[in-house]
Amino acid sequence: MKQIKTGTNPLKEGKISRRSFLSSIVTVWGAILTLPFIYGIVDYLSPPGKKFTSFRNKLQNKVEVTSIPLSELPENSSKFIKIDDEPVLVIRKDGMNIIAFSAICTHLDCLVGYRKNEKDIICNCHGSTFNLDGMPQEGPAKEPLSKYNLTIEGDKITISNPI
Repeated sequence: MKQIKTGTNPLKEGKISRRSFLSSIVTVWGAILTLPFIYGIVDYLSPPGKKFTSFRNKLQNKVEVTSIPLSELPENSSKFIKIDDEPVLVIRKDGMNIIAFSAICTHLDCLVGYRKNEKDIICNCHGSTFNLDGMPQEGPAKEPLSKYNLTIEGDKITISNPI
């Protein structure tokens, strides 16, 4: 029978042991599987990213316009419309006092809505409220809602790109 020399195994000669090799593999796979979880936490805690469509439109001097009949918006009511695939909340306070804001909350990009009894704008995701100037009042949102250009001509409300 042939004798095997001790110390001739390349894994045992100081290069790498089987245990440390397997440990390295488990560590790498653990890191790979943990990355999506870490990304989710960082994304949740970081300020929301704004879509660049309106910024791109400003650079290109592109104007997106949407019109709605005044009759579709009775006093103390609201209506959702889309401008350049962005949701916009149009609110008619009273008479010809009409405003338009981005319908996306500045906290975590949830949809906001108009509360006619409280005369404010609320995000039901995390409870942020905004006054009718778009300024945050309560909740985690710190930035105001983006306001849209709005003109009234006869019985037509025309809403265009954000101010």
